Amino acid sequence: MGCRTLPYWLGYYLYDISICILVMIVFIISVNACDVQVINNGNVYGLVFCCYLAYLPLSYILSWLFTSFLSAVRSLVLLQIFGFFLIASVIYVVSFKVHAVLWILSLLCPSLATFSGFITVY
Repeated sequence: MGCRTLPYWLGYYLYDISICILVMIVFIISVNACDVQVINNGNVYGLVFCCYLAYLPLSYILSWLFTSFLSAVRSLVLLQIFGFFLIASVIYVVSFKVHAVLWILSLLCPSLATFSGFITVY
């Protein structure tokens, strides 16, 4: 026997969301403890939390590519840094004039949405 598919993945998703909330609480405490006024803003906290929530489904979608946990962690970190953030900054600069393209691409790439959010806040 075993668990059905929906409760299995829903349980994992709720566990991952609880980890994201815990990381977000540690982030807020760290920002306030170090007295960093530049990012001590509700908009920044919202953007970081939405980025966490956007990367969860993305990591679930990309999980089928890997068989080993360590190779997945190494590859996804490199993919996010060099693939998503660098591509997001280039796409943002190129599509800055056309807001419709920026909105469509923001749905496909969570880091582009976060990058454009930080640009909008500051």
